[in-house]
Parts: sequence; C-alpha cells; structure tokens
Amino acid sequence: VLTQGFYLGKYEVTQEQYEIVMKKNPSKFKGGNLPVENVSWNDAIKFCDKLNNLVKSPSGWTFTLPTEAQWEYACRAGTQTRFSWGDKIKPQNANSSQSKFNKTKPVNSYKPNQWGFYQMEGNVWEWCLDWYGPMNPKQIINPFGSKGTQRILKGGSFSAESERLSHIERHRKGPDAKRETRGFRLCFKPS
Repeated sequence: VLTQGFYLGKYEVTQEQYEIVMKKNPSKFKGGNLPVENVSWNDAIKFCDKLNNLVKSPSGWTFTLPTEAQWEYACRAGTQTRFSWGDKIKPQNANSSQSKFNKTKPVNSYKPNQWGFYQMEGNVWEWCLDWYGPMNPKQIINPFGSKGTQRILKGGSFSAESERLSHIERHRKGPDAKRETRGFRLCFKPS
C-alpha cells in the first residue's frame, strides 16, 4: 500500500540528460537517447542532488530514486502477470539476453506498459532508493528497506536472462558498484 503520490520518469535517465546536469558521460555505449549506464547508486543520488539544486520545484518536492515498492507498482501498471505485457517474454517485448543485441537500446525502443512507462523491464537494471534486505511481511504500508550494505536494482538488463526481467526479481549491489548494465529512473515526490 502506497499512501503518498509520486511521479516517475517515463524513460530511464538518458545520457543527454545526465550530461546536461553532470557535465560528463560515464556510459560504455554512447548515444544521447540511450540510457545512462555505468553509474553507481551514489552517482544516481549525486545526479538527483544536483538536479534539485538546479530546478526550482514546488516546496517539499524533490527528485530522487523510487523505492522498490514505487518502482514495482509502476512496472506492474495494474497487472497481475509476471511481466507488464503477460506471463511470457519474447524478444520484441524487452531488451534482454534473448534479444541478442548485447548492448543498450534507445529508451523508447519498445512499447510502454499500460501506464506509459518505457522499458522498466530490460535495457538496464534500475537503482532503487532502498537498502537490500529480507522483505518484512508486516510492513505493507509504504515499505522501505532501511537497513543493509547493498542497494536494490530492479528490471533486468540487456545481458540478463529473460526471467530476471520480472518485477518480482530483486538484484543487489554495493552503492559504489558500476557497470554498463546499471542505470536509473527519476522519481519526483514529497520529501
């Protein structure tokens, strides 16, 4: 149960957007409309902090990463299936190892889910705000992983097996970990 509204980027943060804010591009696969990748959780938070300093937003609202629960809610888009489009995956659904591209694709390469979010499954693993830890079945209202040593990534990537793209899959890495399979999506919410 999520009790606070939030906005989520319809695309992963692109290299063009990242360069405008950070004045650099760490990505392995270059292209303005490709997702920024090879960024750590710490890099994503620095981007959010810098963006918050650049943009005058409504009082009390900030750019950050989505929590795992917010990310999954948006990815599911009201569905009860394994993926937002159904229970089976085909190469035309998402950029995964099954697609055999072996690199990222532009952020609008595949159809959006029912709520208009593009490529939440595949392309790059997306950092979430939470620490990785066991799911607490008693914490059902605004769940948030507040303890741990690693951060959560969701959605799979171009090199992930297709089954790993499901919204139920959880991946974890240290907050300094970087790789060409990791990027992020912005969340805009009350602080």
